[in-house]
Amino acid sequence: MKPLLQIVALVLCALPLVVVAQPASEEEFLRAIRTAFEAKNVEALAALTYTEGMSKFDEEQVAKGRSRMITQEQIEDVSLEPLPSGFRPFQISRGLKVEPTYPPTGMVKIGFKVEGGRKAASSAPYAIVDGNYFLVGAKSTDLGWSGPPDKQLSFAVSGKGADKARIRVKWNSSGVDQEANSATPSSTFTGQYIQEVSVASESNDTDITLKVSEGGAEVFKSERLKGKGTVKYERKAP
Repeated sequence: MKPLLQIVALVLCALPLVVVAQPASEEEFLRAIRTAFEAKNVEALAALTYTEGMSKFDEEQVAKGRSRMITQEQIEDVSLEPLPSGFRPFQISRGLKVEPTYPPTGMVKIGFKVEGGRKAASSAPYAIVDGNYFLVGAKSTDLGWSGPPDKQLSFAVSGKGADKARIRVKWNSSGVDQEANSATPSSTFTGQYIQEVSVASESNDTDITLKVSEGGAEVFKSERLKGKGTVKYERKAP
């Protein structure tokens, strides 16, 4: 499942010993990313990232993601895309607010061929800063949350028409209430609890079911929604 609100995994920190000319065009930027991935050169990839405002802790966290990304199998293509509908430039989880080091312009999409001939893709935000192209890093702010740790939350809309349903989610992470539209029919993220999930269909051909889980345990499963209508989960007051 894809994360609902999540700054994508490819947020990378620069290493001070790497000195390269920052790409000043889309073509140069895409070529530099492809070259770094094909050579599995973490230093070159990290040097493409805008790191202003990142702490040592932030650098350590994103370095882990960088190392995982660079071990992907054969790269097939690299392209630039617009920001997805409903893109949120920050996430709140485990007492931290994590946000980009610079407002993203769009997304870099990296396509891979993995074991067995299957295909996979990863995305990363990018920005144009003073005429130069950068991958966007991530910086965090401690919210001072002292309550219970955030846990795994998820919802899944399955069945015919799930990909066309309109989904609105409300949840709480580290004491902060949030809400957003979901661009995908299923999502896994972290938080204290899901307050509400509303799924609306405008198609007569719809046949879908909504499931909601918290901490790995299913807390709700709806009746099947057939045709136009709305199915909703609402958390009961404790």
